[in-house]
Amino acid sequence: MKKNICFIIESMGGGGAQKNLYRLIKTLQKENVSISLITFKKNEKDRFFLKKISRHYAKVPLHSNNLLMAVINNIKRINTLRKLLKNINPSVVISFLPSTNIISIISTMGLRIRILISERNDPDRQSLKIFWVILRYIFYRFSDLIICNSQNAVKSIQKISGKSDVVYIKNFVSQKNTKIKLKRKKVILAVGRLEEQKNFKDLIISFSVLNSKIKGYSLYILGEGSQRKMLEDLIKKLGLTKKVYLPGYVNPHPFFNSSELYISSSIYEGVSNATIEAMHYALPIIITKNQEGMNEFLIHNYNSLIIKNSIEDITNSLCSILNSKTLSRRLGLKARETIRKYDDKSTEDNWKEFVLD
Repeated sequence: MKKNICFIIESMGGGGAQKNLYRLIKTLQKENVSISLITFKKNEKDRFFLKKISRHYAKVPLHSNNLLMAVINNIKRINTLRKLLKNINPSVVISFLPSTNIISIISTMGLRIRILISERNDPDRQSLKIFWVILRYIFYRFSDLIICNSQNAVKSIQKISGKSDVVYIKNFVSQKNTKIKLKRKKVILAVGRLEEQKNFKDLIISFSVLNSKIKGYSLYILGEGSQRKMLEDLIKKLGLTKKVYLPGYVNPHPFFNSSELYISSSIYEGVSNATIEAMHYALPIIITKNQEGMNEFLIHNYNSLIIKNSIEDITNSLCSILNSKTLSRRLGLKARETIRKYDDKSTEDNWKEFVLD
């Protein structure tokens, strides 16, 4: 008898959680299972196309201007999701990201559905509205299993939930047939949602300082988000409209393969899929501290530069790599050498153990 599995996530737009969900579904499709996917956004273009799954939308307004409307909209989300789950009748639900996790837990109560939830960031530094912080403390304990992508997150979630059923499963990291271009453009690359967490404001200011010292470089930031207008205004203010580009959600691989350097300026981060992709392409990598999920992969001055999150440190580290081809080449080759030691078998086996058993 086929096991009926239902995944729930806000959207399948670009992002690390979405990429890992895509890889997980592709893994489980090799088994004797039936898969459904529920999202709360229908109009946003999917970045990850999935075949042979049942697709559903719990289309309710996600953003509210005040607390009352937020409560009303989330009650609507719960009711809509609950009706969908009764119709789909899954044996297990797997939810991704905090607010969706909470909505999914409440929606499955009393339905005799096993609920697994996945945290993709560092809960100690994650920027959540107090509304969701309180609800996470209340409802996470009612899940059957919580899955984190870093050991630090496991410890934090155990404290938050009061549960011992919190496990670590590393991200999918392997990438097939990554061919590296020997000749690269004078491009500094960053990838991520245009949100406060990613700290692109400081990165752009740092690039402005760099641009006065080292000429000829451009900065590309791939992604979309609520800070686009603010970042565009900053770029204009600093006179960088022909130097800093925000192309949106685009295929990142040509950029990984032609850029000279990759930087992650996040205030906090779990396991960064974009940074892992940069490692596959042998890019020299700069990351800011407080990205605990990357501690398994990156070592300062061996295969990356790990720096304080300040404009001065970001600028100095960019200058260090761009001024030294020897350092740039060594960091890039060591990053690629490190990530190629990993495969996804343990990740696949762990997910199958918890989902299928």
